[in-house]
Amino acid sequence: MNQVSQNQLAALQLNFKPVPVPSGFTSREIVRRAIEFDGPPRIPYSFIDPLESDFAEMGALAAIFWPTGCVPKGEMRFDEWGVGWRGSGRLWGHPDVNPLTDLSALDTYLRGPRTLSESD
Repeated sequence: MNQVSQNQLAALQLNFKPVPVPSGFTSREIVRRAIEFDGPPRIPYSFIDPLESDFAEMGALAAIFWPTGCVPKGEMRFDEWGVGWRGSGRLWGHPDVNPLTDLSALDTYLRGPRTLSESD
């Protein structure tokens, strides 16, 4: 697991900051009522700026705890499925290596994900 910097921790705390909800409701209840067409008091929302959401935004966590989440620009890291992620200089990379370019590898690929030590 990557070490969490103070900036990353601050971003996480902002990410999980409670949003204003009507009295007697939680974000979870608002989302549940919207999904079930059960008269939510307002429409669930997810805003980026300002960062407020009725949903658990997992992108910030992935960038910190997923081994290919914060790949430095120009570097390459492989995930447990053998996909190579090239760093973009942002909080996410781009898939650049496809482990199934040769479909004859499909039978061995379908055995499931490898541990990270196997893909290193």
